[in-house]
Order: sequence, then structure tokens, then C-alpha cells
Amino acid sequence: MVTAEELGLEVGGRCIAQPNNRAGTVQYLGALKGLENRVPHALEEWVGIELDEPKGKNDGSSSGVRFFTCEHGYGVFVRVASCKAYAPGKEEVALGNMPSTPAGQKTEARTPSSPAPSYPSPASRASG
Repeated sequence: MVTAEELGLEVGGRCIAQPNNRAGTVQYLGALKGLENRVPHALEEWVGIELDEPKGKNDGSSSGVRFFTCEHGYGVFVRVASCKAYAPGKEEVALGNMPSTPAGQKTEARTPSSPAPSYPSPASRASG
């Protein structure tokens, strides 16, 4: 069984979730404790993701148990094997031809010594 560490996944990192190549930010890594009686394989390693677009199923909670917080419809939980890390700006994206920036963002040319551009989190989109 593959682990989040082996795939380069970390909280705060960018990722692509299957199905449907959904881009987002990792908000949670771990077992879905408290859901053992409702979710198959709940005690295995899961990835809680805040998606860039409202293509999720929740707000960071499942069956009344909160694992992270985001806007409703932007949260999703997937098993580690259904998720790949990616670094914005890199040509090689783990699961095919995915955008290297969050949806709606333009890429910026930069030299190796210039800092990487920062992108607003999906949560900050609503406020500004």
C-alpha cells in the first residue's frame, strides 16, 4: 500500500485528486477516526482536500466528524492511492496534463532565484 509520504503529499501542499483530476490543497492526512462503522477502510490513510473549484462533497467534515474546514462543496476525502502531489509551475504533473496553477490564475515568468508566486487559497476567494 502506497503512503502519502511516498507520493510527496503533505498538509498545505498542492495535489490532484481522482476521479476527474480535481486540483486542490491538502488539508488533512490520516485515518478517518470516528467513521469506522460508516466508511470502508476508515482506519487507512486518507487525504482531506480543499478543492480549487466546488467539485467536492463536503466542508471538511463527514458524517458529523470534522477533519478540516472549508466552504461547503469544496471539500473531499480520497484514499492516498487516488491522489498525487504536484508543484505549481512544474511541467510534469502527476496525473496528466493538469494546469500548473489554480483555476483562473495566470502563470508568471520567473527566474530560478525569484520567489514562487503565491495564490489565494480557495477560502480567501469568497472574501476578496
